[in-house]
Parts: sequence; C-alpha cells; structure tokens
Amino acid sequence: MTDVNNFIVFEDVDPGLYEQTQLYFIDLSEKVIESFVKIGYKRSSQTLMGNNMAYCKSLTDWKNQYMSWIVNPKNNTITFNPTFFDFDFIYGNQTIFRELNDTITEKLPNSQLFLAYLGNEIVKTPSGLSFFGNFNVEVDKDNKEVFDLRNKVLNPLINAARLFALTQNVLGITNSYQRYKILAELEENFEDLYLQAADAFDEIFRIKTEIGLLEGTDGELIDLNKLTKVDVAKIKASLKIISNIQDVIKNRYQLTYFS
Repeated sequence: MTDVNNFIVFEDVDPGLYEQTQLYFIDLSEKVIESFVKIGYKRSSQTLMGNNMAYCKSLTDWKNQYMSWIVNPKNNTITFNPTFFDFDFIYGNQTIFRELNDTITEKLPNSQLFLAYLGNEIVKTPSGLSFFGNFNVEVDKDNKEVFDLRNKVLNPLINAARLFALTQNVLGITNSYQRYKILAELEENFEDLYLQAADAFDEIFRIKTEIGLLEGTDGELIDLNKLTKVDVAKIKASLKIISNIQDVIKNRYQLTYFS
C-alpha cells in the first residue's frame, strides 16, 4: 500500500473566520487519515497531509501557493514537492477543484523554468546501473545488499510522466501508466518510448507489489537474488528506458547549463 498524501482546499471565508475554519478541517482530516491507517495505509512520511496547517488552506491561498511554486520552486516557505501536481478530487465542491485546476492550467504553458527545474531533478537521479551494467545496490540495516526499487526505478518513471504531462497541460490524470498512454497519443515522435515506459511502470509496480505481499513490506528495498531471472531482466530493461527518458529531458528542457 502507498502512504496517505493529501491536502484540503476550503472555500474562501472572511478573515475573522479563517482560523476557525482551518482548525475544523484539520480535525476532520485527522479523523479521515486515522481511518486509513487502521486499514493498513501509512501516514505520509513527509507529513503531506491535510491535518498539517501548511496543507489545509483556502482556495485563494492554494492558488497563491501553486503560483509561488511555479515561479520559484526552490525558494518557498513551504517546501515544494512535485506530488502536489498529482492532486485529484475526492470529496466536496467540485467547483473549487476545477477553479484551482484551471489556475494551474493557465500558468503552466509559460513556465519553462519550472518545467526545467522538474526535469533537472529527474536527470540528477543516481543511476540504478553502474558503468559496467551492474546494479548499484546499497546495504540495509541488516547489512544485506538491497536494490532501491522505489528511488532508482519507480520514482524516475513517475516523475518523468508527471513532467511530460504538465508540459502537455494534461491535468486530472495522475496515474503514471495512464499518463504515458496519453502522451504516446499526443507525441508521435516519442510514442514508442512512452509505451515502453508505460509497460515498464506496470511491470515494476507488479514486482514491488508481489515482493511486498510475500515479505510483509512495502516492497521498495529488494534482494535481487530472490527474484526470477525474468524479473531481474525487466528491472534492468526499465533502467535503460529511464536513461533514454533522461536524454529526452536534457534535450527538450535544455538542461546542459541548468543548475
């Protein structure tokens, strides 16, 4: 299971009622999150949840926050996390959701610096393969060699799908597999790469899920020796696809001199 990233957007209220309204929704959020925890979900490791005052705000405050992130993602009082661009409507007034979504949609086409920032973070991701084509593993708390499936494979695929989707102004679709499928239709020149990425994401997520169920873990740190040769080959193929995606990002967002 994944963790419970979420935030709350409430309608604009009079300044005198703001704190009272915010505290009401923070309390509500805590009750909802606790319900998810009871059925097996983890709380967000980065506290990206609506029970945090920083992530429970009015529509206008959230509009301003998104504009601030887009204009300058590195210099913010609230640390920027790309996950905030994976938001979707769950419950409440859909008009609020659409208004926030429209505000972001209008701003993104002229936000090349922001997109380059996202691209640079993906390109900087340490490779899962060494120069000689071996897996880059690390040592876990039990002194065993493990491969970080989340940070070396899944996250780069997820982050790249998000970046390309935002570039095409494809909002409202937050599943990486679906994003790559849509992107394949929108960009014929990269159709094959996007379809490969979609299949890679699907396979890697399957491997992560199966390991998690067998070992009672989140399946993110894996012992490659316990995998079938077929699955090991699929992970290695996925890493090569990620390398190709990173090359596309470097060229598209002109990252040669970006820092």
